[in-house]
Amino acid sequence: MSLAPQPARRGRTLTAALVAALAFGCGGTEPPVVWAASIDGPDVVSPGSVVRVRIDARPTRPWYFYSLTQPAGGPIPARIWLADSATFAPAGPVTGPRPTTSFDNTFGINVEKYSSAASFIFPVRVSPAARRARGEIRVGALYQACNDTICLSPREVTLTVPVKIAPR
Repeated sequence: MSLAPQPARRGRTLTAALVAALAFGCGGTEPPVVWAASIDGPDVVSPGSVVRVRIDARPTRPWYFYSLTQPAGGPIPARIWLADSATFAPAGPVTGPRPTTSFDNTFGINVEKYSSAASFIFPVRVSPAARRARGEIRVGALYQACNDTICLSPREVTLTVPVKIAPR
């Protein structure tokens, strides 16, 4: 019995390793954009109130990602939304810092991007019928990360923010 690897298997393993290396910045373990979410205010929320969810996005070098307001006809704009929930609902648009705008020769248009950390605020309304409990606000984010030579396929992340709902 031979212990030598089979050529076809070795090729698939190398391809998987290469894809993983490209996806995470040439062998690093950190994703191209690190996401986190928290409550921007008190830990305890009341039924019927609006809570500000802070979403932090930090691109790792050399990556950047495109803004929420990226015009059509170019790269995929970032998107932030609230996961389905009976307890929480959007209470307004997501806001964030002004992105850097520059002409992109590949797309042939101006692109809006974040090359450094950006924080977004998402107002979320707590249902008036919410009962005292510990809960969580689930936020989804879609983004496309690029560097100076390649763009990755769009990726989606889900962030969970624990909350306490005060008694009525």
